[in-house]
Amino acid sequence: MSKELDKNIKRKYSLSEYDPNWVNKFNSIKDFLSNVFGDKAIKIEHVGSTSIPGMKAKPLIDILVVVGKMEDFSVQKEQMIKAGYEWGENYIAPNTLLFFRLGSDGDKLENIHVVKSGAPKERQFLIMRDYFRSHPQKAKEYSDLKEKNVTLHPEDYPMYRALKAPFLEKMEAEAYAWFLKKNSGGYIEISANKFLYWYSKLTGTHGNAKMMAFYPFIFMTTKIHPKMRPYFINHELIHFAQQKELLIIGAWVLHIVEWVRNLFLGKTGMDAYLCRSTEQEAYDNMFDLEYLTKRKHYTHIKKYWNKKPVAWKEYLKKVLETEGYPIVYEWKDEPNTKYENHSHKGKVSFIVLDGEVTFSGGIQKTVKKNERIDVPVGIEHTALVGLKGCTYIVGQEIEGDA
Repeated sequence: MSKELDKNIKRKYSLSEYDPNWVNKFNSIKDFLSNVFGDKAIKIEHVGSTSIPGMKAKPLIDILVVVGKMEDFSVQKEQMIKAGYEWGENYIAPNTLLFFRLGSDGDKLENIHVVKSGAPKERQFLIMRDYFRSHPQKAKEYSDLKEKNVTLHPEDYPMYRALKAPFLEKMEAEAYAWFLKKNSGGYIEISANKFLYWYSKLTGTHGNAKMMAFYPFIFMTTKIHPKMRPYFINHELIHFAQQKELLIIGAWVLHIVEWVRNLFLGKTGMDAYLCRSTEQEAYDNMFDLEYLTKRKHYTHIKKYWNKKPVAWKEYLKKVLETEGYPIVYEWKDEPNTKYENHSHKGKVSFIVLDGEVTFSGGIQKTVKKNERIDVPVGIEHTALVGLKGCTYIVGQEIEGDA
């Protein structure tokens, strides 16, 4: 991958006033990409700052190509290279492809982002674009902030990105909330940390209950990663649909009947919780923020009463990937494995699937099945695996750092 793509290299950059011709450039590139990708492209969208009317931006056309599945795209790569593009993988997120074109001065002119349909990056690009288009005052705030940052740091692109990051995180939270309320008819949020803590204790779900729906209220904990928040809300909005179909009280009766049935079958804690049809539907579709627009009535009963498709460890991997971990994998340690005193250079999270592990030193905690620990950067600690071994899902920021 070209070093020009390294977002951490200190370099000069500039902004331009909004140019209506950016739309024409996009349409021209879209025609070319339609010929290159053919029916592999589900949609081709203009995204990024140049897609937002009135927005000051680097004169760089960002284009999103959504495909049914990620593959080698060897034929497409050959065609793109002949047309003057270079390419790289996993630049914006894992399992993505980027084509880019450089100008004579070495600055990028075009970014072509190829992502799988339904991937978090697809939704992020489109929801953020649509939010700024629908909220011109927010777009102006962002445009003004960019202009201020480039004035302060005209030759330090990483600093420019860092200074606008907090604003973008806030806008992303607002954009997803706007999107969900627009498509769901709305909901009322209630902060309920203590209630959900005791609910998790009572049900044996080990802190995995982040929210609870009781139409039209969503009780939620503040201990949610901001990138996961919209998906947990979507999870509860699916419960809203179930509750309204069964006149609310009927949905809770169904919850209890299924839970008792699962306990009778010998399932406890998370297993009993997950094997309810209502939870199966919600977990199976929570990452699809448009699911409710195409959902059929009584899906939880018609499709999920006997079918139990949710693979918990795959769900946990998706959670860590959505939170932004570029490296996510399953790992198993033998009984009594000991990790001597060490620390991590980047963020690392462990979610225990089975067994337990005890951290000592700068971290004092035993983590058991279905529990999670986010290890602070730079804190020295040791770890001792329990007598039955331990299997985890691991998310890490830096390769080889776990």
